Amino acid sequence: MKNLILVLFSILLFACGSKAKEAQEGSKDAPNKVCCADCIKSNLGKTVELTGTVENTKLAPSIAGTGFDVYCLDAVLPEAEAKNKVRATGRLEKTDAFAAKPIEGSPGVVSQGTEGKDLVLYDCSLEFID
Repeated sequence: MKNLILVLFSILLFACGSKAKEAQEGSKDAPNKVCCADCIKSNLGKTVELTGTVENTKLAPSIAGTGFDVYCLDAVLPEAEAKNKVRATGRLEKTDAFAAKPIEGSPGVVSQGTEGKDLVLYDCSLEFID
């Protein structure tokens, strides 16, 4: 049983740290592939590639992956493309910049915004995939 756990952990670790094919050939600019929520923390501040379903939100297009949602801040999503599968590339960060804030002088009232600790991609590009 311990060996099985070690093997599964090793597979997850390898998947989270894997690079695109170009990285294996020596390119230092290839993004890290983020496959699941467990890979997010180790890739904050890095250029990543992730795959998921895209949807329009008030803030920006949002990509829903396996256990995570990421806002693609620099992209514009045509309405007809919502709910399609995409590959997104950009610099992954966590931010409170879009979190709802209390309105001064109005106890208990907050402005519109997110819950905070949002995952975002800066310099984001979207590629629609089948």
